[in-house]
Amino acid sequence: MGVCDVVADLAKAIERDLGPLQPRHALLAKLLAMGPSYLAAGDLGSWDEACVRWVDDPPTEKAGFALEDVFEFARHNMYGAFDVRWTRDEYEDLCRRLKSRGVAVVPGADVSDW
Repeated sequence: MGVCDVVADLAKAIERDLGPLQPRHALLAKLLAMGPSYLAAGDLGSWDEACVRWVDDPPTEKAGFALEDVFEFARHNMYGAFDVRWTRDEYEDLCRRLKSRGVAVVPGADVSDW
C-alpha cells in the first residue's frame, strides 16, 4: 500500500462516515479514490488537475474540510522529492483530524511511497 491507496481508502471512509455528500464532494471523493488508477497509468498530474476543480475554496462543511485535508496530503509530494518522514508524520496528523470530524480511520498505514 502507498499514498494513492491510502488516499483512496480515506476518500471512501469520508463518503461512508460523512455521507450523503453534496454532489461536488461526492465527485471529489470519487476522483480521490481513483488515484491508484492514475498512478498505474503514469499520470498523477492529470489526477491532480481533475481534483483541483472540485476542492471547495474555502471549504464550508465537515466533508469539504475532510476532503481538502486528504487532497492536500495526497499532492504534497507530487512536484518534488518524496519526503517519507513528512509523509508519515502528516498521515498520522491527518488521521487525528479526520477522526475529530467523525471519520473512522486506522493510523499506521505504509505511506513510504506512491
